Amino acid sequence: MDSSSIPSGSPAPLMGQSSRSAAPGSNPQVVPSVSTPGPVAIDELVTVREPGTTNLVRVTREEAFTMLPAVRSWMASGVTPEDLAQARSRLVEQGFAGDALYDPLLVSQFLTRTEVEVITIASVDIPGTAPAGMPVSFEVTGDFPDPSFSFDRWVVDQDGRELIIRPKGTDDGTQAPALLVPVTMRGELPPLEPGTYSLTFLGAGTSHKTTIEIQ
Repeated sequence: MDSSSIPSGSPAPLMGQSSRSAAPGSNPQVVPSVSTPGPVAIDELVTVREPGTTNLVRVTREEAFTMLPAVRSWMASGVTPEDLAQARSRLVEQGFAGDALYDPLLVSQFLTRTEVEVITIASVDIPGTAPAGMPVSFEVTGDFPDPSFSFDRWVVDQDGRELIIRPKGTDDGTQAPALLVPVTMRGELPPLEPGTYSLTFLGAGTSHKTTIEIQ
């Protein structure tokens, strides 16, 4: 969970903001008047610097959190405000408080519904030829990074005679040891017109390229 180091030239985190936030340098930066040692109310007003500008605006802590690029990406993929609140409650149960409850890196570890692309690909089994107008079955083996992940679906992006096939997984938000979990995933290519197609099965840090002739 799918998350980075501060790039050269990026402004240093301001007081009260974790340096581990996703996409540093592009995040709205929280500028609290004092460090917050204890629980933080979601309606507490904070000053944030809008990304790409020098404008400072007053918003609630919760609004500032949802302005972060990483959080916007989660919500675009289906994470709800209720999911975020539940993740924060889990952080509290683990003893976290204050600014830690708004650290994207920490919150991401406790989300119950996070779609991720963290499945490595070891092998691909797909025929070299297939009939036109029919789905093409394939089988892929690989690994999850730990037992909290599960396979969800395949995403197939087509650009002419090139197809990129990516496995999507789900992290259930539980804490699990870093232990590779072998997995076998099956799927289908959509019906294709006659011709030779380039296929790239794209995993986390791995890829497998092949071709298929549709007759």
